[in-house]
Amino acid sequence: MNTKDLVQQINRIRWREEAEVTPEAMALIDCHIHRIRPIVAHIVRTTGKPVAEAHGIVLAPASDTPEYRTIFDALWDEGDFTNAAAREPVILTIAADQAWHLDPQLSHFPNPWRPLVDLCELGYPVSYLDAPDHSSVHLTVGLRDGTQDFPVC
Repeated sequence: MNTKDLVQQINRIRWREEAEVTPEAMALIDCHIHRIRPIVAHIVRTTGKPVAEAHGIVLAPASDTPEYRTIFDALWDEGDFTNAAAREPVILTIAADQAWHLDPQLSHFPNPWRPLVDLCELGYPVSYLDAPDHSSVHLTVGLRDGTQDFPVC
């Protein structure tokens, strides 16, 4: 998808209209968790980094490429995240999804961000909460009147 179409698609989202996580949304969250845990575990095992740092690596695939920067900048400059409340994490998630195939270290794993982009397209903004000791990460999903957290890794 080209950047202009991506921005237009994102700008059609009506954020935080759902009062609760629907079964369809929960299936996407479960898919994300199923995909990301082995990747984070692999990075922890091979680098010795704590879980939250490994998650950060997974959240920034190919971030040094011009393609990633173009996507990130377009979303930052032109994206409408009114009511999302979590603009930067949503942008990072979408950019990670779009650049996943460009990362030589990570692209052999199934893309863990695609389910979360699908979740965003349903109007649920996402963000991430690291434990103070960096031993875990929770996914925070935006709802009409608050948020709901899910342990991810």
